[in-house]
Amino acid sequence: MNSKPLFSIITVSKNAELLISRTLHSLNAQTYRNFEHVIIDGASEDNTKSIVENLRRNNTLFLSEQDEGIYYAMNKGLNIAKGVYFSFLNAGDTYDIKMLEMVSKIISSNLDLDLICADARVIGVNGKIRIEKSDPEAIKKHMIPHLGIFIRNKFDRTQSFDTRFRIAADYHFLLSEIAHGGTLRRIPKPLATFYDGGFSNTPENRIRSILETQALRRQFGYIGREKEFIIILYLIVATILKGPYRMKMITFIFRFLAKR
Repeated sequence: MNSKPLFSIITVSKNAELLISRTLHSLNAQTYRNFEHVIIDGASEDNTKSIVENLRRNNTLFLSEQDEGIYYAMNKGLNIAKGVYFSFLNAGDTYDIKMLEMVSKIISSNLDLDLICADARVIGVNGKIRIEKSDPEAIKKHMIPHLGIFIRNKFDRTQSFDTRFRIAADYHFLLSEIAHGGTLRRIPKPLATFYDGGFSNTPENRIRSILETQALRRQFGYIGREKEFIIILYLIVATILKGPYRMKMITFIFRFLAKR
């Protein structure tokens, strides 16, 4: 393998004029330059395209057209990607300035690695910062922030997001890679940042996220039916509750799952 592997950084966007510049500035500042930036835009109707045109570098590919949803767009980006490793960096998310340089050094000394996972900072809607760890035990419980994950590109159709999952297709993708023998190395340091409050953050989508996540945990042998039944009971209660009580119950379920 080349001592300076090509990375494909894939960004999915739609009407992201308030977010996309932050991501572009983050990539333009990288100390490691051997990467391509693939932007898959869902036919934005705001100023996203003009912002990209103003900030793009020669390594930027911008494709804007209608699609059927976020995971369809991510599959489109993956099919275009030419990098030996790829990662997904959504509009508004950022890398630390030496993120790609550090990942490159790890790959150069560990040529058999299939996945490199860095910890990430999460900035909540209240402005508070927490650290999401990417250790293997965490992966058994829930999806880790995908912006910190670099995956070896197999350049075939076996690597794609299952669009039957509305929320947890990225978790299914990660568990499938590991189940097929993917070797993993964790970087126990936050090297990326994302802002909470995205697509899956509404009460309805958070409930769906829990259901899809637990179904995948059972499919891949990380949870038994008894624990899954308890979680479903909690979710039934959450759907009955109204207003802030529903969100409090959903938050409790997430904390409960983090310990299981």
